[in-house]
Amino acid sequence: MNKRICTLALALLTLLSTSLPALAQGAGPQGPTAPQEVEAFADAFFAEKMTEYHIPGAAFVLVKDGQILFAKGYGYADLENRRPVIPEETVFCIGSVGKLFTSTAVMQLAERGLIDLDDDVNQYLDLFQIKDTYPEPVTFADLLTHTGGFDDRQIDIWVPSLSQVMPLGEYLAATMPPRLRLPGQMTQYSNHGMALAGYLVEVISGIPFAEYVKENIFQPLGMNRSTFQQPVPSRMASDLAVGYKYLLGKTVPLPASTPTSCRLACCTSRRPMWPAS
Repeated sequence: MNKRICTLALALLTLLSTSLPALAQGAGPQGPTAPQEVEAFADAFFAEKMTEYHIPGAAFVLVKDGQILFAKGYGYADLENRRPVIPEETVFCIGSVGKLFTSTAVMQLAERGLIDLDDDVNQYLDLFQIKDTYPEPVTFADLLTHTGGFDDRQIDIWVPSLSQVMPLGEYLAATMPPRLRLPGQMTQYSNHGMALAGYLVEVISGIPFAEYVKENIFQPLGMNRSTFQQPVPSRMASDLAVGYKYLLGKTVPLPASTPTSCRLACCTSRRPMWPAS
């Protein structure tokens, strides 16, 4: 479902850049100028693509020159109760988009002089160490660019309940995959590598990752309905979109106790992940 949503978003952005009549060429204003033209385009697009990709609900926001030009919800956040998607209220689990916040947090540490992106991450780890399979160390830059050289795994990164969540450091110490190649040589999408980056934020800042992101990213940006906290804060819980899976021709809700769409690793493998809208 996350891949389908990403495909939908990419297709919409591509069409916005090529189809709206107000997208001027050359000199002069660029991009749509009126919310009405965006709405006409988006209404037709979502009507077609949400059916094609079996997506129950979506929120669309177009920002121009630092201001929201258009925002609208499509479909439902909860099919059973016919709860509509409302961009300003509905809370979605955003899966691996959370990696952007992890990367931002690491870059903040670099900007503050607490790390250098070319540092060997083992310098900062005390609970465990990355094995010296190769002479070249794994650096922060390697983690952020998915070039750490790690194998990756999809097994055992989800848990059925919060009671089974392990502290991130303990989880990584027990499950870090082997190094298969020299760092910095080849890109391979790595959940564990980014989870390690998130753990390093905890170690270096001295505060839990969720709290660091809240204080240093969400609050300064006014993102008051976004969080990595688990469980999701009560003030957001009633607005959380239900996760669904399209199976054998039916849209099936995922059990509330196993929000799979929220468990994709971003910086905290084996932890439910709740960044909101």
